[in-house]
Amino acid sequence: MRICYLADTASVHTTKWVRYFLERGHNVHVITASAGEGAFDDRTHVLRLPVVVRGVRPFLAPPQIRRIVKRIAPQVLHAHNVSGYGFWGARTGFHPFVLTAWGSDVLVTASASRAATWMAKYALERADLITCDAHHIRRPLIALGARPEKVQIVNFGVDTRKFSPVAPGTSRATPPPFVIISLRSFYPVYDVGTLIRAFALVVQHVPDSRVVLIGDGEERGQLEQLARDLGVGDRVLFGGRVPNDSLPVRLHSAQVYVSTSLSDAGIAASTAEAMACGLPVVITDFGDNGRWVKNGEGGFLFRPGDHEALAQAIVWLLTHEGARSAFGRVNRTTIEQHNDYEKEMAKMERLYEELCVQPNAT
Repeated sequence: MRICYLADTASVHTTKWVRYFLERGHNVHVITASAGEGAFDDRTHVLRLPVVVRGVRPFLAPPQIRRIVKRIAPQVLHAHNVSGYGFWGARTGFHPFVLTAWGSDVLVTASASRAATWMAKYALERADLITCDAHHIRRPLIALGARPEKVQIVNFGVDTRKFSPVAPGTSRATPPPFVIISLRSFYPVYDVGTLIRAFALVVQHVPDSRVVLIGDGEERGQLEQLARDLGVGDRVLFGGRVPNDSLPVRLHSAQVYVSTSLSDAGIAASTAEAMACGLPVVITDFGDNGRWVKNGEGGFLFRPGDHEALAQAIVWLLTHEGARSAFGRVNRTTIEQHNDYEKEMAKMERLYEELCVQPNAT
């Protein structure tokens, strides 16, 4: 198939989707307004929109995009993100048109203004297939105009070969110190401050413990100050941004993974990667998280912002080695069965094939 994506090339999700279909022998094109470089090789035809297009109001861009799509003549046009690329894709009038919701584009951006709501409705009403990675996203999609029968759950998926438990014959870093790891960026929605507050309580019960924060963002300075104010500045390591290929090593060095996010679509990619590596997890009880992790099985859920409950869960896991191992095995199995990258992309490939043989897709 000749597949054309409208997507952000700086996103690891775009890179993963493109890589799969390239490896399957498909002809892949990407139209993007992103200046970021994706991890693409010369088999991917990346067309960056001119600055004059990127800088205008969204409804003015489609004529240029329409001409590019006509030149590519794809069999499928697939836009990632309802509120931006999705609207542009719908305006081309091309079919079959696939639209993937990422979460905040539906839960936040689409309700930011009347114009944003209208653009989301416009895109969803014209899509032949809509995918998302969470059951709780279906309702707002339908409220915005998506026909229920057109909405499919397709997870972004985890590379379970790359993200896997430590190899046989080796073991995780032997504590102490115990390592608690987070891979969430330093922005308000990820609420990393709650983990630091929880950790200040954890060290009272497990003194030989550390927190490793992988990521960066606008709140880094105030998070560093918070750690110092709580007396744990020397025990909270800010590891900065780490390439995706290097994350398994970091996860293998930890005993517990934590996500304090106030909002997620489906299971967060970082949480799923930690689960694939066989880590027990403590994550917020939000959205679809309860579908992926059951209290006392793969880890624990806690109310967003409740640093005391988070601390209690972490302490319990750090002091129950057998449970950590058992929870990790449960999580690995969960990801293998329900969020494996190869399986999810194979599902997407079948959906493409079905669309391509349907007459008069609308």
